[in-house]
Amino acid sequence: MLDIGRVLGVHPESNSVDVVLVSDGRRLVNVRVSSTSASGSTGRFDLPDPELGVGGKDPASSDIGERELLAVIGFTECGPICLAFVFPQVSQLMFTDRNRKIDRHVSDVYSTVDGNGNFEFYHPSGAYVRIASSPEHEDLTGKDFDKRWKINSKPAGHIHVQQAGGTASVNIDPSGNVTVKSNGNMDFSAAGKMNLTACDSMTLKAPRIDLNP
Repeated sequence: MLDIGRVLGVHPESNSVDVVLVSDGRRLVNVRVSSTSASGSTGRFDLPDPELGVGGKDPASSDIGERELLAVIGFTECGPICLAFVFPQVSQLMFTDRNRKIDRHVSDVYSTVDGNGNFEFYHPSGAYVRIASSPEHEDLTGKDFDKRWKINSKPAGHIHVQQAGGTASVNIDPSGNVTVKSNGNMDFSAAGKMNLTACDSMTLKAPRIDLNP
């Protein structure tokens, strides 16, 4: 038998949830949650805190919350198990365009890919990485079916890429300053023109500088 439970609380340390069953109002605590992949050292983990609605004394029938979690509960001889989650009828994640995939975290960091393979990884500070037919950020506001999509802005952070052992790194700070470091050689080449422009000043410092060797 399967039932739907509204998630009242989560326990990340045990990957379990507390739910109230919609059918009869029973409360179940520490219901273990299944995963698409799980082992002693591998797996996928994502258990967001729910935001419940208000109104009504019965949690089973109170208003839908901003982050409503509806769990599919199955019953076994070893106890109940959360088999999956289903979206509430009203959600920020419902879109009409076919073949779109979205993976969104509670922090509003998300990735999306549409049916044409346009991919974007987005941070709520406004930073993004995009592989697509156009370089501009795809703003999904107003594109979802229920017109509820909303990203809460976060302060800008560092974008940092580093090789093992710190032998090379690229850092972009929140002000846009870029620092590139390498313990080895650095090569820049172009089949066409190469332009270096500085609006303030430019410094070249080395024991020897060869021009047109």
